[in-house]
Amino acid sequence: MIVKVAYNNGEVKSSVMLESGQVFVYRCDGLGREKTGIHGSVSISMDGRELAWGRINLERQESRTSLALGAYKASGIGDLYPAEDIKADLLSFCRQAWPVRLDGMKGSMLAGDATSAPPEFLAKPHVLRGGGTLLFGPPERGKSYTALIMAVAIDAGVNGYWQTEKSNVMYVNLERGAASVRRRLGCVNTALGLDPDRALLILNARGYSLSDVRESIDRSIKENGVELLVLDSISRAGMGDLTENRPVNMIADAMNSLAETWIGIGHTPRGDSTHIYGSVFLDAAADILLRQKSERQEHSLGVGLEVTKANDIARPPPMYLRYGFDEWGLSGISTAAAGDFPGMDEDTAGPLPSASHQLEELLGRGKLKLTDIYSALPDYKPGTIRAALSRQKHYVQVQPGVWGLVSQ
Repeated sequence: MIVKVAYNNGEVKSSVMLESGQVFVYRCDGLGREKTGIHGSVSISMDGRELAWGRINLERQESRTSLALGAYKASGIGDLYPAEDIKADLLSFCRQAWPVRLDGMKGSMLAGDATSAPPEFLAKPHVLRGGGTLLFGPPERGKSYTALIMAVAIDAGVNGYWQTEKSNVMYVNLERGAASVRRRLGCVNTALGLDPDRALLILNARGYSLSDVRESIDRSIKENGVELLVLDSISRAGMGDLTENRPVNMIADAMNSLAETWIGIGHTPRGDSTHIYGSVFLDAAADILLRQKSERQEHSLGVGLEVTKANDIARPPPMYLRYGFDEWGLSGISTAAAGDFPGMDEDTAGPLPSASHQLEELLGRGKLKLTDIYSALPDYKPGTIRAALSRQKHYVQVQPGVWGLVSQ
């Protein structure tokens, strides 16, 4: 007979103790309502040994029966807990799981607190604890370096550019190869005065989307006590057209469910570097919108970080940094002043690379749908991209609507 079903931290759980002292545990997580009914990942274990597991429709008898019979056969327990009893207990568990989950998340009376502490930061003033930061700017402006610098500074507790709260960080790289990220990390460590070999928790998944690696991210976050998630980049989320509301809401839901505090890198639309590319719901998803302006000078890049939206805090003044570069990559970081970069307000980071150059770099990371290419290269008109694809012999349509390099 199933005992009380309880909800805790996203999981519904119950147990049955047999007269022999053995304990069967029923668990379900990832509960959600889909078109065909309530779905969830259900497992049955005995004394800590998993017997059966599967993502099922909790309302389908066939799915429950298959799982229950699988658990019975794997248990080898025979008449001590007959298959019919396991089926009945699983039915009872599945019937209660969704209402219990709803009860566990329902609203409650909350008293106001005018004496509470002010908002806290992981990196003041740009990363609010418990909030989301969207760092945006045109392509090739050093945004990935800025995000990696912030990630390492928070992970190591380095102050000087931001006032940081040392916290475990995970950096998810969907944009470039592992060797490139490893080299960049060594450069950032050195520039921040750390051991060049210092490690950072990084998931390198070039060619994959956020939806592809979401479960891996979730597992890494829980195993490593991650407090800040950094995603490079939003355009590679793989949840649909960023100009449509539903995909953008899915991205925001994914980030908020994975980590309490996060940074996402976004791009700007063609011909307008003042706001992030995508639906207005992308703006709404962030607590802080952080615009990155830049100006190239000899062997250096001037970077201006301007908060264009801030929830719960006053907008801080712009921050100015100078990134030095040599043949290895980033060679130094220093604070700067607005007057050091007279052309920054015009965002003069040099001429825009050709569409073909951008395509070669983009497709070198893996095959992409044409719609995803449009999203990843917002500075170019779709017609320009299509023309570049058709003119160059090293681009090939590997299947309808999907492009890659000939060598892939």
